[in-house]
Amino acid sequence: MQFNQWLHSEMIRAGLTQAALARESGLHENTVYAYVSGKQLPSLRNLRFLCDALAWMLVDGQGCSRAEKQMLSDTLMFDAIKTV
Repeated sequence: MQFNQWLHSEMIRAGLTQAALARESGLHENTVYAYVSGKQLPSLRNLRFLCDALAWMLVDGQGCSRAEKQMLSDTLMFDAIKTV
């Protein structure tokens, strides 16, 4: 699986559109589009923003602690790095 495929599947799992992921991650919508379309790979800094946003949305309303959200974000980051 390539990074853009991984990102798209995680967006679906989190119920996020590209616009919503851009908003939640603080990245520009064109940047997220470039990642999802496979035109560009994120820097480690932007990958962290993406994983943090995905983790927060995946556990939203589930009463998870900040540490649990961080652990999920770290897991997502590890999974993403394996695809590159």
